[in-house]
Amino acid sequence: MCKKLLPAVLLLGLSVLCMGQNQVPEISNVSVKVDPKSRTAFIKYDLADQEDDDLTVYLTVSEDNGKRYLVDTRRAQGDLGEGIAPGKDKKIVWEYGTFNAHISMIYFRIVADDGYRISVDDIMKEVEEDRIRDDLARLTLGQNHQTEEGHKGLYIVRDDIEKSYQTAGLDIQTQKFSFGGYNGKNIIGKKAGIANEKDNYIVFAHYDSREAKIGSVVNMSGIVGVLESMRILSKYNFKKSIRWAAFDLSYPEYMGSSFYVWKDGGFPKDENIEGGYFLNGIGSDIHQPGEFLDVFKIDERDQWLREEYKGNFVFAIGNTRSQDMVDKFRESIDKYKPEMKFSSKVVEGYGEKYYSIQNGDQSAFWYHKYKAIALTTWTGTRPISYPKDAKTYADAALVLNSTDAISKIVQVTIANIIEAAEIQHVGIYESSLMDHLRS
Repeated sequence: MCKKLLPAVLLLGLSVLCMGQNQVPEISNVSVKVDPKSRTAFIKYDLADQEDDDLTVYLTVSEDNGKRYLVDTRRAQGDLGEGIAPGKDKKIVWEYGTFNAHISMIYFRIVADDGYRISVDDIMKEVEEDRIRDDLARLTLGQNHQTEEGHKGLYIVRDDIEKSYQTAGLDIQTQKFSFGGYNGKNIIGKKAGIANEKDNYIVFAHYDSREAKIGSVVNMSGIVGVLESMRILSKYNFKKSIRWAAFDLSYPEYMGSSFYVWKDGGFPKDENIEGGYFLNGIGSDIHQPGEFLDVFKIDERDQWLREEYKGNFVFAIGNTRSQDMVDKFRESIDKYKPEMKFSSKVVEGYGEKYYSIQNGDQSAFWYHKYKAIALTTWTGTRPISYPKDAKTYADAALVLNSTDAISKIVQVTIANIIEAAEIQHVGIYESSLMDHLRS
């Protein structure tokens, strides 16, 4: 069965129509007894799988009414971990110790993964270039903090991003902050990991611009890439958490991302950032040699700037801490998009030796010792020539960006996250502990 109407406490973890014909495992007949003296919970459950696969079973616990499942359950023993055969009367014994919350706020989940994995290629094919083009046209409004028109654009784009997160069913966080007389607002959507919510991967871009005419190149291609990856990946379940972040006040000096990774009200201090993907100018068709391209010292630079390579290459920028992310992205390019040219630059620290690299949102992550890579197709740092025939910012966006390049880079980013965050095919049982103690 693809979806069975069961009590609300039983979630079958459907990713996309049960990922074809393979059915998710089922967890049923759950009972719990608690010994308050030894602070131990005794859990019994039945486990079924239509394909009769051995399963990997996790126990996760929340102490905030099921909002986040971060409680340490490493003491739990029994029918947990890999190689659990389907059957009746499975048992888990968990010495829970001391909770930081009242028992009425304690929720638990039993998660069973059958190991079935949908093809990465099939998921990548869900990227729609037409949708990316529509997003780029709709969201390129010359938004900035310097003009009245730019402020109107900011409000519209913020509202659109939040609605997109809501439609995808994400947990939404907003972070308001002030800097230099400007009021900024970061917008983050979260797809919680179902077995290890604490570890996170973040796909991010900034939605403001230095001034209206360059916003269509430098930031909105990144934002539409964030939204497209979000629409696709949010339909699946992952072992680890994924966040999609739209940062404000990138000018001056990546303030939005800095406030997010550093200040209270940003990234939770009790969670981890395993890696970040900064999508910045990922559709730019501007081929101007400048400081940025010179930093790469590409031997074939002149060849890269020829007309036929427009929109068919990508630069990855990391620091030494993020070397493995750069290498993994290169491997994914070779595997999934071998027609694309690829070059990378790995710098020390937070890129302070190179202004054109240091002055980006990825540097906020580097500065605070988090892994992150920046992805871009923009080859120059000189002023961009605004299309003379463009009547609107949207017209300019579609002239100055390659939606084919955006699509390809989003696809490879998706492939990386599928592996890093560990896609799952799971059945999930969720309940409050108090409900079982009452019964």
